[in-house]
Amino acid sequence: ALPSAYVLEEGDLAWSANNFLTYPDLANRQYSALFAVGFLPRLEVTARLAEADGQNNSAYVFRDLSAGLKLGLFREGRFLPALALGHSDLGGQSGTFAHKYLAMSKAIPLLFSSSLEMTVGYMTGPHGHRGFFTGTALQVANYLSVLAEYPSPYGSQLGLRLQPLLPLQESWGLSTSWLLPLTTSWSADRPITLAGAL
Repeated sequence: ALPSAYVLEEGDLAWSANNFLTYPDLANRQYSALFAVGFLPRLEVTARLAEADGQNNSAYVFRDLSAGLKLGLFREGRFLPALALGHSDLGGQSGTFAHKYLAMSKAIPLLFSSSLEMTVGYMTGPHGHRGFFTGTALQVANYLSVLAEYPSPYGSQLGLRLQPLLPLQESWGLSTSWLLPLTTSWSADRPITLAGAL
């Protein structure tokens, strides 16, 4: 997923795991796990473990451990968006996820407890990942959001975010969500993200 300007609160934890292909022309299998913590006010620290296998005898095979930082420059206000500066893949061996970005995000309340979250930003990175990006998340129910991103590191994306364990989130402070890309066909290698927060 594309970055946003929202930063974890101090002491909050988040995690995600996915099998998205960052560069489909180079690899046929990739797995990533990411852990994040609100380390200080307005500072989020992440750790990522990723592994990929090349295709067609490609040398694009790696196992990579790296860190990332996101600094919240401005918090979201009633009328003003949140603004954050980030750097991913610090110290990573492969450099595959080495992106620097500036992101601006704003959530707009809609009718019936729904909301529209919009993000725009600029990113620099390897393999032509450079330029402006935008993402939106339309919350249509407490447990369901529709997502759209362009251009993302994986190409343009349209997907769903499901939160099937919402009662646990409300009673225990545990948040769990699934991100499912909307595609025209199903396969065992279909990209999926599992994410959570505490």
